[in-house]
Amino acid sequence: MNINNSNIYRIITESGASLILKVLGQLFQLITIYLVTQMTSESTLGEFLFCLVLVGLLSLISSMGLHTYSIKQFSSKDSSKYDDLVFFKSAYKLIILVSLSISILLISFSDNLSILFFDNIEKSRVFTFCGFMVVPSVYLLFSSSILRGLFFIKTYSFLFFVSSWMLMTIIIFLFGPSGEYFIGYYYLISLLITALLVSIVLFHNRDKFFKSQNKDISISKLLKKSLPMMLTASLFMLVDKLDLLMISVIKGDYDTGIYGVVTRISMLIALPLIALNTVAAPMISKTYSSGEENQFRDMIIDMARLSAIYAFFALLIVISFGNLLLGIFGESFSSQGYIALLILTFGKFIHSLAGPIGLVFQMTGFQYQHQNIILISLLINILLNYFFISYFGIVGAAAATSLSLIIVFLFQFFFFRYKFNFYPIFKK
Repeated sequence: MNINNSNIYRIITESGASLILKVLGQLFQLITIYLVTQMTSESTLGEFLFCLVLVGLLSLISSMGLHTYSIKQFSSKDSSKYDDLVFFKSAYKLIILVSLSISILLISFSDNLSILFFDNIEKSRVFTFCGFMVVPSVYLLFSSSILRGLFFIKTYSFLFFVSSWMLMTIIIFLFGPSGEYFIGYYYLISLLITALLVSIVLFHNRDKFFKSQNKDISISKLLKKSLPMMLTASLFMLVDKLDLLMISVIKGDYDTGIYGVVTRISMLIALPLIALNTVAAPMISKTYSSGEENQFRDMIIDMARLSAIYAFFALLIVISFGNLLLGIFGESFSSQGYIALLILTFGKFIHSLAGPIGLVFQMTGFQYQHQNIILISLLINILLNYFFISYFGIVGAAAATSLSLIIVFLFQFFFFRYKFNFYPIFKK
């Protein structure tokens, strides 16, 4: 890697800052989960983690891919792109309309959904809380993505990865357990405060980027470009989080709580790639759209190598201290979760070796092909999780997800070579 290259220097410095903030956010998540396990039970934790995954998925659907497209919109210098202000207003109207509709449906049919999925009407509170969380969650997703597209990487990383969990930790310390399912109330309050902070940042910087040229925008054409991004992001989230959802349905909240901690610790492997992707998305869009092929190739290769180096050290940490970290949450977590943690960590490590190539496909017009890759992997993941969880519990879930992530890696790696004529980690 040529560290003297200005782009690579920026990648390292910006992704390093993003990685630190992402690690900080992950630390606050683990602190919150620890406090919940001490104040309640593994089952309550399992309900909460199921709710988080469902809200994340519904937020991606509600955004209709516009959060990803906004990165291209605000990072591109292409004169033919949509007008920034018109895009901003049109996207917000669509996102709020869809997210409100989904929220109303969740709250209205919470009893029916709890019986359908869990055969237990007491689970209706989970769907009710999810309904209230969807709107602020999708608002935060879209608004923070605008900051990302404008290269406000540190601000984006803090608001999207750290703020909500930090606020939640503070609220728990200040007020402790307060009422039934207090964890849901506290997280909703944290989301609302963070959404307000993002709004303040955007409003403060509005003159720097919302310069309207009064161009018309075709909603149908915009959605034609953004919906494949939404579908791809949703499918990949299912590949990554389907195990937790299926454990909740098949095994129950207790196993979900334990496996939820396993997935959070295994995220140490994915954090470097997430940090790189935070910086990479606007840079990839800008470099590719400007036709700088050599710079594009070198940047992708260097990003993949950085991801592999970071992930290798994270792998060593999980192998060395994973059992100790699980033991902090309780004996049941270390005794039942360590094998699953090792398996899941290995799968995520292999997947990280490809670097940001999934993001490359979305930023360079190959979102449909990438979508098909993720769809095939998801179908395999559903079948593997169904059988593996039934027979092997959380270890089976980890194995199914790891295999699915490795399949995604192989498809992405060789499809990338076919389209761009170089491997993402090797010089041509």
